[in-house]
Amino acid sequence: MILLCEITAILEVTTGGPQATAVQASWVDADGSTITPNSLNTLIAAAGTTTVIGSPAASTQRNVKFLSLQNTDPTVTNQITVTHFDGTTAVPVANVSLPAGHTLYYEDASGWYVTDGFGGRQGIQGVPGTAGTNGTNGTNGGNTGSAIINFGPAPGNNTAQVVVTGQAAILSTSAVQPFFMADTTTDHNAYDHMFAALVVDLTAGSIVPGVGFTVNATCSDNVVGTFEVRFVWN
Repeated sequence: MILLCEITAILEVTTGGPQATAVQASWVDADGSTITPNSLNTLIAAAGTTTVIGSPAASTQRNVKFLSLQNTDPTVTNQITVTHFDGTTAVPVANVSLPAGHTLYYEDASGWYVTDGFGGRQGIQGVPGTAGTNGTNGTNGGNTGSAIINFGPAPGNNTAQVVVTGQAAILSTSAVQPFFMADTTTDHNAYDHMFAALVVDLTAGSIVPGVGFTVNATCSDNVVGTFEVRFVWN
């Protein structure tokens, strides 16, 4: 629950960069037995601090019911801070590095969460822990490369595979890890590749010693076109 109880209290959004941020805020005002709903849409197109919910009237309690902040930039992450200011003290209530196309939500009684460009809920991560010690590469560690995997033209498919060859040192016991990076193909840009990493599962199998292996891709929905898949094996 976020309450604005003082006539000086406001809810502010601070954006770290000029990336366009679309804000929707909804609230209800309670003055005795009188309940008044209200809402406000705000478009932020510059770095700085913007009031997205203003102060309530005297003897009125303003209860924030819903807040959404979407980074509408197609490529650049924006640092978003939501602050409760009571007229004297400013206290951050959310501070998120919001990737392009992602939306930060607040719902009364549910709290804060983030969705990606596909609508998948991600939550808000806590403070990262201390990084662990890097392991030691095994035999033939550091063999890397890439391949193009093709889901076909529209309407596409929910499975695809690509056979990788030219791996002369690969063994039947080698461990192979395929993955996406922010690459580009004729069909998809770096942004598409980043989100493919969230929804497409990649597995490697069918190792042929001295030759290569097969990368298999699966998704719950159809995917269209070509993606670049990176791999590493040892």
